[in-house]
Amino acid sequence: MEIRVEKHVINEHHEYFDECKHLTWLSKNLYNATLYCVRQQFIFNKKYIGYYEINKKFTHRNQHDYRQLPSKVAKMTQKLVDENMRSFFGLLKLKKEKGYDRLIKLPKYLKSDGLQ
Repeated sequence: MEIRVEKHVINEHHEYFDECKHLTWLSKNLYNATLYCVRQQFIFNKKYIGYYEINKKFTHRNQHDYRQLPSKVAKMTQKLVDENMRSFFGLLKLKKEKGYDRLIKLPKYLKSDGLQ
């Protein structure tokens, strides 16, 4: 089976560079805002907020970064947080079951001046 990939390189001279940079900045902000809500709920209430619940919360609150991004991109960004948290919980379970001795930490925020 052959897998084909199409790659588009958008450097600073490309006509869509500024738009792509702005969208990746908004995506980073949405990732951090989503992760903040999920982490706070987990740390203080020992409860995990899944993708559907957090997505509902952000849409009803009209969260700025969520509304600025295309719907599909915003949802995929929040699903990425969900995947990262589920991976964290999987490692915790592995630690309990098999005595996994690596230090397990909550997913980290993306850099405030960075992009996603």
